[in-house]
Amino acid sequence: MAPPFINGHLNSMRNNAIEIRNPTPREALFVRKAKRAEEAISAMAEYEQNQRATLDKTAKLRAERLAQQRGPVEKKPARKANSKNR
Repeated sequence: MAPPFINGHLNSMRNNAIEIRNPTPREALFVRKAKRAEEAISAMAEYEQNQRATLDKTAKLRAERLAQQRGPVEKKPARKANSKNR
């Protein structure tokens, strides 16, 4: 048996026929609230994605700025292993 409430219409079985009628105000309110909840979830996901992108970009730019302020990095000669410490 199909669910009694589908796509804003109440389906009722009467002699194996499906009667479709306009939703009651309570049913319409339920549909609106469900749709708003779905939109809120997708909006929050989009907001969090934008926030992560902004934080990543900020961290990258900060690292580049600090590297530029530090100047060129001089490479030190590699340390030779001391045979006495082995």
